[in-house]
Amino acid sequence: MQWLATQEAAVDIARKPTDLPFSDSDFLKAVQSLNKRCLIAKVTDNKASRFTLQSAIEEYVKNQSHSYQV
Repeated sequence: MQWLATQEAAVDIARKPTDLPFSDSDFLKAVQSLNKRCLIAKVTDNKASRFTLQSAIEEYVKNQSHSYQV
């Protein structure tokens, strides 16, 4: 979720970002879990589906990561 919270725009999550330490299957399971819990929003434009965190969740994740860095 932290990776998704740091993205400035909705992202295509059909492929796992190379810098994440998860297997492809674990990444897709995590995305499905977030989707099931309505924590991510699907944005459709030009027949492409992209995803982003719900804005309240994004702010929470960003605030949590800042508090751990202090």
